[in-house]
Amino acid sequence: MSTADKAGSDSVPLDNDVAAASNAQPAFASYIIRYEILDTPDSVVNIAMKAIKDLGGSITHEYNTVMRGFSITVPKGVALKGVLAAFKEKASVADFPFTIEEDKPVST
Repeated sequence: MSTADKAGSDSVPLDNDVAAASNAQPAFASYIIRYEILDTPDSVVNIAMKAIKDLGGSITHEYNTVMRGFSITVPKGVALKGVLAAFKEKASVADFPFTIEEDKPVST
């Protein structure tokens, strides 16, 4: 056996858990909060963004031109356990309705 063959036989096998983790789905879910009224006041949007942060999410982008709102990420398990429902309750203002939709690629 050559030296190169010995080196190859002594190499550590790939850890299947590490390989699986690199192909795993992201641990976060992304959503877009969109206000139906373009001129929703900053104070209303800021309260909503604070509510998301208080519930463990993060703001990834704010929209102020073509639409009014922001995008968020929340841990997947947290989103499924009612964070979005809790957010709706904390951030609802009757005069400024909003929608929540999953943020995913758009194709034409």
